[in-house]
Amino acid sequence: MFPSVMQYGAKGDGITDDYAAFQAAIAFNVGGTITIPNPAPGAEFQGTISGTVLTASSVSGTIAVGQALSGTNVTTRTTIVSQSSGTTGGAGTYALSASSTVSTPEIMYAGGCYVCTQPIGSVPINTRLLGSGKLTCKILANILSGTFITLGDGAELRDLWIDGNASPAVGVALGWVTGAGDGNQVLDEVRIVNFAAGASQGSFYIPHPADGTGSRMVCYSLEAWQTGAASGAGRYGVVYQDEVSNGINSCTYFDFESAGLCSFSFGGGGDISLQGGYVSDLAFSDNCKNIALLGMRIGGAATLNVSGSGVAMIGCDIFPKITLTKGAPVALTGGGGVGATARASIVNGAITAIAVTAGGSGYTTPPTVTIAGDGTAATATATVTSGVVTAITVTAGGSGYLGQAQGCIIGPSINNNPPVIDNSGNPQNLVYIGQNTAYTPTVAFGGNPATVGNGQLSSVSGIWTRSGREMTVTIEFVTGSSALGTGLLTIGLPLAVSDLDLNHSILGALGVAGGSNYPLVGLIDGSSDPNNIKFIRTTAAGALVTNTTPVAIPAGSVFQLTAKYNQ
Repeated sequence: MFPSVMQYGAKGDGITDDYAAFQAAIAFNVGGTITIPNPAPGAEFQGTISGTVLTASSVSGTIAVGQALSGTNVTTRTTIVSQSSGTTGGAGTYALSASSTVSTPEIMYAGGCYVCTQPIGSVPINTRLLGSGKLTCKILANILSGTFITLGDGAELRDLWIDGNASPAVGVALGWVTGAGDGNQVLDEVRIVNFAAGASQGSFYIPHPADGTGSRMVCYSLEAWQTGAASGAGRYGVVYQDEVSNGINSCTYFDFESAGLCSFSFGGGGDISLQGGYVSDLAFSDNCKNIALLGMRIGGAATLNVSGSGVAMIGCDIFPKITLTKGAPVALTGGGGVGATARASIVNGAITAIAVTAGGSGYTTPPTVTIAGDGTAATATATVTSGVVTAITVTAGGSGYLGQAQGCIIGPSINNNPPVIDNSGNPQNLVYIGQNTAYTPTVAFGGNPATVGNGQLSSVSGIWTRSGREMTVTIEFVTGSSALGTGLLTIGLPLAVSDLDLNHSILGALGVAGGSNYPLVGLIDGSSDPNNIKFIRTTAAGALVTNTTPVAIPAGSVFQLTAKYNQ
């Protein structure tokens, strides 16, 4: 029989402050298991609040004076002072100890919890807090700052609901001391919700992943989200501190849930696997690596930027349109020399350092440092010693920079919102889109658009699929009754070709209405025009196709082409 927090004075009545009892139970059972029985029943209801007046309806249970009130928009440490009208303990109006504004009815709770007004503190090595159900065993963390629970090496939380009641604090963090992070934690059927820690920390926070914090941690059916964390808010349920990291965290999350709110910020985390469940907004960093999302639903914002190394989304139902980002390329120009290269480090969207990857030679003056990418306002200066670039100093970090996606795999998956756009410039990225995706190709003769609208085409259609970097595109269009423009035929691609691709293949046929059929071949010039098929010629005559070659092309002529190339 394991000891219970009740033996150390906890009441679980939704009124008494139980934090001291929790601290005592932990202190006397380091390395052991402490049980947490379900608290005394409280009330669940629909509520609105205007100032210090609560209006409750659809009440299940009993509302009592002195109970702690909780909800996603309820001010921390609010209690029931008195009932002003209505059925005793039921629907009616109540006076509150603190002011809030909740205009639209939402689910609220009175009592039905353990109340703690100060942090419980550290759960030491191999110590387990064993609750009685993640939907019933509720601890209300009515704290005003700091971290409610810190988990040491091998510490465990099971069958618990830890509710921050909009506290501006972290719910649960993993332990860390200088240079060494705690790992091997287990969280099983745990909710860590309704905290308001902000953008840089979450309801569940993993500090300094570079020091191995959270290594070999396993989470089963964890639910984590912050107050006010609707899609786009940038307030994530789980946050790994963003830092330049070579650490390996080896964390696994099974059936994660965030109630459709912002889910994960991966920061400097590495070797993180999410399997099953549903995630909403995700934030990737230049410093994260080996992030695997397997068999999940991915929702949230309409777009999702992916950066970092080794991100994989396999067997997922993906709603956002994914862009693999290019990072912050650094260009060194001028100074009289050649061959110097550098790479920027990005933390929380700012350039924090620029490492010289090749010093070059022949520099008589420092070259100009130019930082490209999605962000703005970063600046840096170079140092030259004996003709070689030896250092680059960041003078302004700027903001809004995204990391480069490297070695990422997207798919095979069900992508609801393709295409995946690869702006990374990294040929190691692989994207698999198994289903056919329709698009409308652009068609032009001599640069003059031919469309159904202007009558030069009677129909035009295209479909494409992608396997890894290889695109397969099928195009068909039929000429209309209006005269075609004068000049060479060009046809638009759904996604641009890589300028490294020399192995593309464009084959097709032209069926001239009332005349002959002609085989076709084409070319994509990845360096000068990566978006179009051009220089289309008939293999029989060897002539480039125009509006009059190989013959004057009449209405009803059919063009069909298939293109294979690397994106």
